[in-house]
Amino acid sequence: VQDKLMCQFGPKVRRQTVFVKLKPPGPSSMRIFGKTCQRVTTCGPACGSAGPGPITGAARRLASSLQSTSTGSLPDYGTQIVDPYRLLEDDLNGIYEDIRSELKRNTNQPELNTIATYYFDGQGKALRPMVAILMAKAVNYHVYGENSAILPSQRQVAMISEMIHSASLIHDDVIDQSDFRRGKPSVNVLWNHKKVAMAGDFIL
Repeated sequence: VQDKLMCQFGPKVRRQTVFVKLKPPGPSSMRIFGKTCQRVTTCGPACGSAGPGPITGAARRLASSLQSTSTGSLPDYGTQIVDPYRLLEDDLNGIYEDIRSELKRNTNQPELNTIATYYFDGQGKALRPMVAILMAKAVNYHVYGENSAILPSQRQVAMISEMIHSASLIHDDVIDQSDFRRGKPSVNVLWNHKKVAMAGDFIL
């Protein structure tokens, strides 16, 4: 792949091959891919020519970009594990209650509200809201400073992500005729398929 890239930007480029350290989760040791060495990349028969030629600006930029990702830049966290749920505990607190309140405000049909809020009982992992809020805090750190709270619109994005996910679960239960979901009877067991499908549409 590297040879093909070099062939696109110049017939002959002398550069340093970088390598990347990847630390997979778990106790396994650090894996190192690649090897640091000086090499000359020349255009082979596939490029249609061989021999020396000028180093183009594109080739220099490519080499500089690859070199900037060289070794020694990755932090070593050791055995420390950061729990994102504990980190975002205050921001995630009450998110299911807010979703239920939002759904209730938008319908005057008690049964529709009951079906639509059935899976928003706080028993889910809230993975999608967690990722959305984590990303929001990362952006806010660089834009507003270290102690900035998430914006109301960012919290709404977190809520919407969970609502879309739960609506897909409701529709999935109808299609697969599942009996249980999250340790309790699924919605299609308690209500007929038409009502359940409409509840999923209502959430969306």
